[in-house]
Amino acid sequence: MAAAELRTFTSIMDALVRISDNLKSMEHELRCPLCEEMVKQPIVLPCLHSVCVLCAADVLVQRGYPPPELPPEPNTPTSSPRTRSPRHARRPPPKTGVDRVLKTVCGTYPGRRRKDTPPLLMSFPCPTCKKDVELGERGLADCLRNLTLERIVER
Repeated sequence: MAAAELRTFTSIMDALVRISDNLKSMEHELRCPLCEEMVKQPIVLPCLHSVCVLCAADVLVQRGYPPPELPPEPNTPTSSPRTRSPRHARRPPPKTGVDRVLKTVCGTYPGRRRKDTPPLLMSFPCPTCKKDVELGERGLADCLRNLTLERIVER
């Protein structure tokens, strides 16, 4: 009887060790590659890797770009529709019929000059794949939040 109990105890301990190893591995996946802490407000870069939005902003400032406008850190990021999507805040108001016609016919509003200077394209060094990725002229505002990763970290 003692040998059977010992085998059962040993198999339970082996299972617990495997579970512990898996959790440590998963926890490593949930860390920001820049600050090495659990990600906070993770954003998805164009190369599809994720970093904390504050860490990304720090890197851009260190590279000489102007400080980006960052969303306020929510208490619970997934609790309301307003904090779920960064696109909600930047969605333009609906166009009236006249505006829509002028824009499609003229290409731009009459009397408006196009910008003479080319837009500033921000380049971000991805810490995971070690490549410089272009963020576009809006910088971090064009990067979407990684809500799946954010929810996993919350749990």
